Amino acid sequence: MKKIHSFEDYEITANSLNVVCGMALLSIARFDCSRKDIILRNFIAKSSMSLKGILALWNLNNFQDCWVLYRVIVDRYLHLSSIAKKPLRSRSAFRLTLTLFKSIPKAVAKAL
Repeated sequence: MKKIHSFEDYEITANSLNVVCGMALLSIARFDCSRKDIILRNFIAKSSMSLKGILALWNLNNFQDCWVLYRVIVDRYLHLSSIAKKPLRSRSAFRLTLTLFKSIPKAVAKAL
């Protein structure tokens, strides 16, 4: 049986994820940015802000708009995954950061 978590648990997890997003953005900033790196950086920043928006809407009990933002994040992730499958021309921060983001769901599951 799945345990239902409180909003505070989700808020703590989201805040932790925002810290990870900030670290990823700083790591990308250290490298020369190719087009893929710029796309990845924008994806991370927009998703982080969308997550903050979801939490704000949740506090207002506006659950429909939470679902809309969630679907936007999933759609962006699918586009990012298709970009990641294309071969890289040069070594960049893209693969490193994508690997980091693939490990986030496991870390969130362990935290909850």
